[in-house]
Amino acid sequence: MTRDFVRKVCLEEPDLEVVAEASTGYEAVERILQTHPDVVVLDIGLPDFDGIEVLSRVRENGVRPKALILSSNGNPYVVFRIEQAAVQGFVDKREQTADTLRFAIRSIRSNRTYFSESFNRIRNRRHLDPFAFDKLLTNQQMLVLAMVADLISDEKIASSLAISERTVEAHRTAIMRKLGVHSRTELILFAKMQGFTSGQSQSNLS
Repeated sequence: MTRDFVRKVCLEEPDLEVVAEASTGYEAVERILQTHPDVVVLDIGLPDFDGIEVLSRVRENGVRPKALILSSNGNPYVVFRIEQAAVQGFVDKREQTADTLRFAIRSIRSNRTYFSESFNRIRNRRHLDPFAFDKLLTNQQMLVLAMVADLISDEKIASSLAISERTVEAHRTAIMRKLGVHSRTELILFAKMQGFTSGQSQSNLS
């Protein structure tokens, strides 16, 4: 439905052309590398790995299109990852209209940015919070936390990150101490409330 909507909006504009579509992260990487589009519109919720991971993989191959991320999941961790990915725009699908999407695509195509108000609110709140997770945890600890939240075993986390299981345990202990939680159940609850189930862990296991 999202792809149909994006296609319809683009086809209504005489100067916009849809050069490729994809239904999975793997397909998206392949199509982007084949067609080199000016702008890519990527959903967070892909079945194998998410839109942020798609960007990472195409950039590793030297292709750096402008990117607009779509999602109805505007939680703090997703917003953090989008910031880290240095994309040009984000549209909250809960607020999305044809005019909004059209304006966002045109803004990005013209070397401007577009971010939904909900994105800006969550980002600004986190920036002002001295105890926000990104101020307390390292990047690897955040990745471990995302995998813990997805109930991935220590063995698989260690294999995915090329570290030992003992290091995974040490990370988890440090995360709990920094966040002030006292059990694995509390840790998982915190992670889910902050949105540490965005799909990054699955992409690292693919």
